Amino acid sequence: MRPRQIGFTPASIGALDRTQALSLLWQLRGANMQSTADQAFEKMFTGTKWAATQFVPTSLSGAVSALTAGGIYTSATKGGLAIVGALQLWTNLLPLTIALPGAQTASQLFLSLTVGSLTSAQADIFVYGAILD
Repeated sequence: MRPRQIGFTPASIGALDRTQALSLLWQLRGANMQSTADQAFEKMFTGTKWAATQFVPTSLSGAVSALTAGGIYTSATKGGLAIVGALQLWTNLLPLTIALPGAQTASQLFLSLTVGSLTSAQADIFVYGAILD
């Protein structure tokens, strides 16, 4: 499957090659926003080196409670590198803050909420960026 490409602004990728289009790198569909268990992302590209520029949560069903927080990690059980930090709030499903920008070689990503939603909610989460190899 070929990754879907979207437009970008030069400021969104910093020092990366500004001629490179952004691609859908990872996706997690139907993320359970009540669960504090690890939820694995699906890798959408064939390369091994990548740089995330946007984490976009969308398609919320239900309502995420105010204190729902957690991060996105390169290993299960909040292990490896925190690409999105553990204190990230998910209340409004706004674009997420990237805690660890730049080139990555992780072959897995996991959503691991520290505090799950008190109400039933699901969301899709898409990770866009550059494929570097």
